[in-house]
Amino acid sequence: MPDFRRARRGAGHTIDTALRALRRLGVEDARVVVESAGPGWAEGTVVRQEPAAGAPLDGRTRVVLGVAGVGGLESLPYALRDVDDSEFGVDPLLALFDNPVYKLRHHLRGGGEFFALRAGDHVTARRWIEQVFQLDPSAWAPERWPALAQLLPVLHRIAGREAGLGLALQVLYGLPLAEVRLVRALVPVATHGRLALGTANARLGVDSLLGEGLAESARLAVTIGPVPLDAYLAHDAPALRAERAAVYRLVLPAHLADAVDERWRVGDPAGAARLADASGAVPIAPVALAAAPQEAPALGLTTRLGRVPGAAP
Repeated sequence: MPDFRRARRGAGHTIDTALRALRRLGVEDARVVVESAGPGWAEGTVVRQEPAAGAPLDGRTRVVLGVAGVGGLESLPYALRDVDDSEFGVDPLLALFDNPVYKLRHHLRGGGEFFALRAGDHVTARRWIEQVFQLDPSAWAPERWPALAQLLPVLHRIAGREAGLGLALQVLYGLPLAEVRLVRALVPVATHGRLALGTANARLGVDSLLGEGLAESARLAVTIGPVPLDAYLAHDAPALRAERAAVYRLVLPAHLADAVDERWRVGDPAGAARLADASGAVPIAPVALAAAPQEAPALGLTTRLGRVPGAAP
């Protein structure tokens, strides 16, 4: 049994946190009795509990929580309070209603768990994506909706940053981000913005230029990896490429979202297959292809043609 009475680091348990903690321990709400402890503490604070902290909890344990606040008895005028320890009075009668009322308040404060996001709960995740963030979830597979619903609330803090892109790829696909680099490219000038001799005056280098465009950092090179060969082949499918394009539109600046060049680091470069030693003077036996296709050397991915970088000529 947890200790709900003692405050830690300046914060104590309330009925909301206590009921959630008991559910995680396997104690259903039906086995919890909530009693009003009266005013005198911050409303909702747990000030009394049975059994005591540290007691074992099993499938038959009945938990009683005394919660600060105005209950049914405290709501009555003082003259109508009939408190008698020797017989059944108005105080135990009203206490019977405190238990469901406190639980109902807890349920309403939690929104009826209408937006309680859980792993594998596609219905609630879609509710977050569609109703709260006004996005179309069809751009992603349903199995990624719960992870996406957890990512969207922090999007305003991570979008437009390299760390944000790395977090999105890791949370949604489990892919590591190796590098993000801006690439210079030619930004074309729109046709209506081009000048013709004799039609308008322009100052070269001030409001006009020679050529079809301007060289700027207009593309983004995103390197993903290192990943195994089978993971690369799975994520290279057209459907997953379209999903990642939708992720880029969420987390990248608008002018770079559709100008991403994906690059992959596949396998371990140090363990790539070679047909000769580093010097090339002593040939070695050809590398036998692995039995499993996902372990076989793939030219351009896990193997390369040419001299090993840094090897002696």
